Amino acid sequence: MKKFVCIFAIFLMAAAGLSAQNNEKVEKPWNIFLKGGGLFSLTENSFSYWENDQTAKLFGYQAGLGFGYDFTKAFGIRLEATYGKNAAAGNTYDTPQHGFYPYNFSSISAFLDAVINLNPKGAFFFPKLYAGLGGAYSFLYTDMHHPTLHTPSHSGAFGLRIGFIAEFRISPTVGIYADLSSEGFTDDFDGCKPTKRHIEDTPGYPGFPLDVRGLASLGLCFHF
Repeated sequence: MKKFVCIFAIFLMAAAGLSAQNNEKVEKPWNIFLKGGGLFSLTENSFSYWENDQTAKLFGYQAGLGFGYDFTKAFGIRLEATYGKNAAAGNTYDTPQHGFYPYNFSSISAFLDAVINLNPKGAFFFPKLYAGLGGAYSFLYTDMHHPTLHTPSHSGAFGLRIGFIAEFRISPTVGIYADLSSEGFTDDFDGCKPTKRHIEDTPGYPGFPLDVRGLASLGLCFHF
């Protein structure tokens, strides 16, 4: 969690510096946005999906709602909540048969983002970078049929994300945008942690201390 905070603090300092150089106020500082699209789950056992020719099942869907405020044309903040349908798998190499143990779960995540507008003097096109801290609540786990592991009824995790937005303003009030982002959560996000035996007995184990997912979205933004 300390690493998350440090990365976010560095991003905030960069945003503050850019905002100080471009401190022109925005006529319509408030915004509300809606988005939807797909996601790709990448957790510690995702490799078992492509080992079993099931990679397509790592794709899910997501939809989000958010509110934001632009302090200047260069810098703003936003709060966004997203519902997602995710895929994961139980520890494969902890069983003699090295079976495939897929499961799904839903999540609601919320992030507070700092947003940098890379084209503050633009009229129609606004590329933006953002980074945020937040968390997720996971629920509706399906049974993975693992001989020793069981999915929980729910779990919670801290998270960090970074992303890029390309917004096209079609009027002073309405914009359409594409949003690409990556989110990393602490290991409770998918409800499954690698065991010590899994890590020690599996040379080249593709373990990672975060449960990661990538999101691609299209959305509408309303400025007022």
